[in-house]
Amino acid sequence: RTAVNSTGHTPHTRQASTPPTVWRSRWSSSSFGMKLQDAPTDTPSPVVPSAPSKTDRNLMIFLCALACFLNYADRINISVAIIPMSEEYCWTVTDQGTVLGAFFYGYLPMQIVGAELSKRYGGKIVLGASALWWSFFTLVTPLAADLGLPALLLARFLMGLGEGLALPTIVHFLAAWIAPEDRAFTMACIATGANLGTTFALLVCPAIVAWASWRVVFYAFGAAGFLWGGVWMRLARNGEGGAGGGAAAAAFSFDVRLYKKVVTSGACWAPMLCQFCDGFGTFGIMHWLPTFFKTEIGQPVQHLGITFLPYLVMALLANVAGWLSERVRSQAGLSLTAVRKLFSCVALSGAALFVVLFSRAQNKESAIILVTLCLAFKVLAIGGFEATYFDVAHPKYAGTVKALGNSFAALSGIVSMAYTSAMYEHVKSWRLVFASLGAVYLAGALAFALLGSATEVIHFPLEPAEHPDNFVIDESL
Repeated sequence: RTAVNSTGHTPHTRQASTPPTVWRSRWSSSSFGMKLQDAPTDTPSPVVPSAPSKTDRNLMIFLCALACFLNYADRINISVAIIPMSEEYCWTVTDQGTVLGAFFYGYLPMQIVGAELSKRYGGKIVLGASALWWSFFTLVTPLAADLGLPALLLARFLMGLGEGLALPTIVHFLAAWIAPEDRAFTMACIATGANLGTTFALLVCPAIVAWASWRVVFYAFGAAGFLWGGVWMRLARNGEGGAGGGAAAAAFSFDVRLYKKVVTSGACWAPMLCQFCDGFGTFGIMHWLPTFFKTEIGQPVQHLGITFLPYLVMALLANVAGWLSERVRSQAGLSLTAVRKLFSCVALSGAALFVVLFSRAQNKESAIILVTLCLAFKVLAIGGFEATYFDVAHPKYAGTVKALGNSFAALSGIVSMAYTSAMYEHVKSWRLVFASLGAVYLAGALAFALLGSATEVIHFPLEPAEHPDNFVIDESL
């Protein structure tokens, strides 16, 4: 039908023969899962990608879990190696804390970058390249240490850049492979891989140091990363589903409305503050635990493998915490917000109590039991503030909010290493340092008790902006 527009000109008549847009179904992903959506295509007939086979899907999950295993093993091995390193290079505790904290300066900015690079270049390339990158700087750590403290700090920083890409890339990569009902199982596999990597490093590194040298720790772990990288590049492939799954490129953009919503919402601040407090305490325990057992309990380096036990327990309990929170909710008839607050407060308060008791332990048996209970309680956070990101934000935005929370956790690593080393230099007692971590855990519990909520506050679509031309809107978030 022809009409005259406001300028007085007659527009072209639309041809009736214009072919209609054909829609096809495809799998696309957010950072935490998958959904079936429609996408326009110019093809004359629907094209439905075949579902991945169970064998292929399980292989991708296994390779990603193994990547997490190596990722955590490579970052934690220095907590054992730094004991003989500090003796060889005559480092102070402040120097040791600076070395341990340098990793987090590189790790911090890469959380959101990892997801964006995955959308642009595909998860296979990004994860493979990042693993080779961090493995290389693991391998050259002894050389960097011989060159001096500045060179070692640079190597640790660059290693952090590579490791920071891993987790967001893995989540993005697997989103195109798994159906919604498999999300919990997949994330449990990834979490188990991470905890087992920490367990393995703390178990074998003392033996390697005692039988060979601390240098061999980095040579062996770095070489393992290159071996994994070769297998990954040969066997891995991006799942179907467009940019969200890593199969197509996507432009980087920045939605001011989303970040404004996050920073003005107490419900969003609650889990992020908890992650900071949780990370502050946990990184302090993780990196100084072998040192505590050597200096305060009197364990020689070759017997420090006992420190693996808390992380093994965490790996075993990770799959239980989420189920337990749902069980409590259904049996007690509590609201979701009440359950999240209950599990968050019990997790962090329990960790606070047992880290204080641990700081007073006088023998290795009581010490390992108490620190294991501390970290075991902390696992309950999986059913608390760790799950809140799914509650407060629409699935399209939960990934970005979670990435911000991970950034707070990385920031806590920087602050924790600086604080713990400085406090030790002041009080000359690791017992007092560890006891003070209890106050930080309690602060996290209080923050969630006051601000925590399981109500969605970031909806899709976001509200229209007052000045939409001032920024780029990324509808793919």
